[in-house]
Amino acid sequence: MLAKGLSVLRRVAVRGLQGLVVAGTLLYAGSTLLRTGPSVLLDGWVVPLIGVGAGLLCLARAVLVRQGRAAWAILGLGQGLYACGTIYWWRWVAPLEQQPYPSLADLLWLSFYPLAYVAVVLLVRQRIQRLQASMWLDGLVGGLGAAGLAAGLAFGTILDATGGGVAAVAVYLTYPVADLLLLVVVMGALGLMGGWPDRVLWLLALGMGGFAAADTINLFRQASGTFQPGTPLDALWVVAQTLVGLAAWRPPRLDRAARLEGWAVLA
Repeated sequence: MLAKGLSVLRRVAVRGLQGLVVAGTLLYAGSTLLRTGPSVLLDGWVVPLIGVGAGLLCLARAVLVRQGRAAWAILGLGQGLYACGTIYWWRWVAPLEQQPYPSLADLLWLSFYPLAYVAVVLLVRQRIQRLQASMWLDGLVGGLGAAGLAAGLAFGTILDATGGGVAAVAVYLTYPVADLLLLVVVMGALGLMGGWPDRVLWLLALGMGGFAAADTINLFRQASGTFQPGTPLDALWVVAQTLVGLAAWRPPRLDRAARLEGWAVLA
């Protein structure tokens, strides 16, 4: 664990923050199985505090460890903005009888994704000896093609089901499409390393997979009018944020860099 190289005080602070984030996640996830409705305390305050804690873990990694500093600082900023989106939604949007959609909360939530793209790219560059621009362009073409196909197949159906405006449905679709691109980047990085185990990227992949699953389920629940805050679906978002925060303090495998050759390049 990277924290072992820190002073005693800093190591205790990092591990204490990790413990609080994990404990908060378990507490919230358990609460969604026991209650039948939303809670301003749990959903409006505990959830964003967990997100802030996960973001602070990333920022602490950037401040205390030189290796990968830029990537973790950017990812920590993204986590913080995501948590601010949750706070804004519960403080200023949820109390309204007629809730606007999209709102500033959506802008804050969606701002996480471009920052995460940049952070993941920076992390991958540390682990691969030569990463040609053409490889990223090929990946971008494939990811945008898959996202375009998903949006083309789902847009009309969701629009008819919700009866909402094009802007609202477009924002609904932006979440799973953004998750898909992010998941493609992370899983593509794992493929490029030829199965070389890296706990940091595996935790990030699980976290991004959690975001993708939660956003996709939420998309169809919103379309069918069955969405309700305070369910295990919300716990999935919280677990995803926690996994990203925990990934920051896993030791990377940088004792050797992965070489790109053969089928790994095509992958």
